[in-house]
Amino acid sequence: MSMCYRAETTDSHKDGLRPSFYKEANWLQELDDRFYYPDCDGKWMFFFPRSAIDDRWNEAVGLYRAGKLAGVASMQVSTASPSPRAGDQVDHVILFFCGPSHLEDHVKRIGASIATAFPPGHSEIRYKSNFQTFSGTRATGQRINSLYRLRGCPTRPNESREEFYDAVKPEKTVTDTST
Repeated sequence: MSMCYRAETTDSHKDGLRPSFYKEANWLQELDDRFYYPDCDGKWMFFFPRSAIDDRWNEAVGLYRAGKLAGVASMQVSTASPSPRAGDQVDHVILFFCGPSHLEDHVKRIGASIATAFPPGHSEIRYKSNFQTFSGTRATGQRINSLYRLRGCPTRPNESREEFYDAVKPEKTVTDTST
């Protein structure tokens, strides 16, 4: 059974920690035992400019704590601490951990749910397995850097993107007709 990837992190519960300024660790983490499950072996990655990351992180934390990010076991946000694994030291990333990574439809439904509750600001999001993370990043020479992607994501709250929702329709349910 896989475990959530644990980078060098600091709990974001402490007041005053803003990812755009914090340099004591590479990541801030949000983890609530109510939502944690051990088979979250990957993460959806949402990228934001430094000018937006503090507000977007606070928004994501609020949604997570309120239980509005179904299937998300934990979250991390990159900080201002320089990282040799980052391709761009200007942008930040919020990671939404979920899985199991081999269940593509399940993982994509979680990604669609996240993007609906928390529009990423751009129309594509990518999912990366923890195995891929351990293998390296583009900055370290890894060419394939994601396992799945969702295109046509809502970019603003309440935006309708039919092609996005059609691509991630829920599984068909079997109805009992014997009654």
